[in-house]
Amino acid sequence: MSEPLVSIPALLQRPATAGAALGVAVLLSASMLLSQTLPGLVEPGADAVYPPAGAALSDLRPPPTPFEVASTITVARMKMQAATDKSVASLPKMPWTERGLADVEIRRDQIRYDEKRGKYVASVAGGRLAVLSLDHRIQQHLEKVLGQYKEPGEAVVVIEPKTGRVLAMVDDSTGTLVGSGLASRATAFAASTFKVITGAALLETGKISATQETCYAGGGSGFGRDSLTFNATRDTTCRTLTDAMAHSSNIVFGRLAHENLTPQGLDAVASSFGFDQPIPFEMKVDKSTAAIPQNDVVEFARSAAGFRHTRMSPLHGAMIQAAIANEGMMMVPSLVDRMEDGAGKEVYRLEPKVWKTPVSPDVASKLLDTTSTTCTTGTARNYFAGNAKFPQAVRAWGKTGTLSNRNADGTEPDPFLTYSWFVGIGDRDGVRMAVGALVVNTPTWWIKGSFLGSEAIRAALPALDQAGLEIEMAPTPETASSLDSE
Repeated sequence: MSEPLVSIPALLQRPATAGAALGVAVLLSASMLLSQTLPGLVEPGADAVYPPAGAALSDLRPPPTPFEVASTITVARMKMQAATDKSVASLPKMPWTERGLADVEIRRDQIRYDEKRGKYVASVAGGRLAVLSLDHRIQQHLEKVLGQYKEPGEAVVVIEPKTGRVLAMVDDSTGTLVGSGLASRATAFAASTFKVITGAALLETGKISATQETCYAGGGSGFGRDSLTFNATRDTTCRTLTDAMAHSSNIVFGRLAHENLTPQGLDAVASSFGFDQPIPFEMKVDKSTAAIPQNDVVEFARSAAGFRHTRMSPLHGAMIQAAIANEGMMMVPSLVDRMEDGAGKEVYRLEPKVWKTPVSPDVASKLLDTTSTTCTTGTARNYFAGNAKFPQAVRAWGKTGTLSNRNADGTEPDPFLTYSWFVGIGDRDGVRMAVGALVVNTPTWWIKGSFLGSEAIRAALPALDQAGLEIEMAPTPETASSLDSE
């Protein structure tokens, strides 16, 4: 083969000092220019340009002049810079980091309640004071609730869906089994709360509706390959998608995922909701993870039903519900309302920003419908519709989840723990709040995640008396003997 006219790798080596991004721009620009100058000689994916067999250099158009090459590169550089500027401008506006990404600036041991201001505040670097979004009434009530129980770990987060403001963020632990900071840690399996993500993926296909029935046999939590294929003789129990969500039917979600989704598709929807991505927040927060099996049909179906393949933080759980409540828009979560310098002058004020839009308003509305009966007839009914202390004027949607830390081979580790979840939304007169609640239990337990979620919603949207005044809450401790295990 003859010597190449232009070696594209060689072009990439020349501007090495400008960085990899500029190198890519040079490659694309040179390829475009050469394809115009030497038509038919640049093949997609080629790393060099060769003259056709039997052709002489004199038969070809003149090569680009140094000026043309420089001009093309300059235009590419300007376009790249414009795209970068646009991307940076869209990032959350936070003064303590260059680009507003998550940073460990607000620490738990710095947060205090300022009686004079009536606000939680935190001192930060440079002599500044962060005035926080935490609502004293909600925060205080949940602190009291968590303080009454001695579970290994408890955490709850309340978010205002339209702004992303964190109104409460409380966690508590007993002993060393779980450790501190559970509200922002993704150590627990997401369990059946992941059915919400699968539900979104199913609704996105346009082939599944909230009222569509799926028929199956059995009723246990586990299922095998045979259960993934419909059998008219065997499959006589039927549930709609809404009913399957309310009662956390694993086989329905596993079957629907097997028939309508791919591992790559479900993984993409999980990513759109923020899994496997750093969450921009003013405190350190773990990435939630979704390890969707790619080559195992049964394990893929089980992951869609919420088995052992996903982990999530309570903060992220509340963010997902907030997005559903906010017509599919997931706001950047924020703990800081404003910032003051050492002289008390305001130097920053929160401007709510959209972080992601995982689903359309239409799909968000349909997804909300699928979670509409969890708190009335489903797995959380005892803590909402069946709870005399829960305000009747407040409507609740949600999803529960329960999964142990049992080893993949079925053996029980020491300690043996169970993760109990509730993620959901409360609405009173059009005002909505989103909640993510997690309780880590031992075999002897006192409360579950649904109890904690109920307390969070009724604290965020309190009952009113006839004069429109808030009724003071006095939580009564629940006991293991008075609660139903999921």
